[in-house]
Amino acid sequence: MGTCRRIKKKKNINSVYFFIANNQWRTIMLKDLLPAKDKIAKIIEAMPEDERKTALSVLSKLKVDMSTCKSELSGTQVVGFIFNNKIQNAQTHKEIFVKVVGIISSMFPDDIDRFFTIKGTKKTYFSYDFKDFTISYDSILLRNGKKLYIDTNDNAPQLNRRCQRVLQCFGFPPDELVILTR
Repeated sequence: MGTCRRIKKKKNINSVYFFIANNQWRTIMLKDLLPAKDKIAKIIEAMPEDERKTALSVLSKLKVDMSTCKSELSGTQVVGFIFNNKIQNAQTHKEIFVKVVGIISSMFPDDIDRFFTIKGTKKTYFSYDFKDFTISYDSILLRNGKKLYIDTNDNAPQLNRRCQRVLQCFGFPPDELVILTR
């Protein structure tokens, strides 16, 4: 698996170097690419899979959000979704979000704390305490016996964007999730 290192200058991160297995380094200049998600996406798309996962995870830690808001999802009826080359049934966008979080938590049972790095400017999206949510929440039972509570109080495009942020945090490209609508 590839590794990465950050080069710091005056407390600002200027670039991220991704190590490739054949002893080469690929550089992404963050100052040039932060405003251009499509440029970052094209570079990451061209990387080998293990390197891509490392890059997406590092970008997530650097608060580079690769998700996009898909406003065309408003008012759509969901019949399911495709994730990790498997078709899953779902009736609502909330159900998709909860199922994606459940799938990811079962794939990475030792990295549950990564969910807590995904936050809104004013909202908490994940918690071990249901009291952190006032309106709408759901929960999943984790392997360690704890419950992970999930804020589901949002519209379809925002829940989809949150799914994409979860995927990016765990090293999956945001387009790995395909929502099936009528």
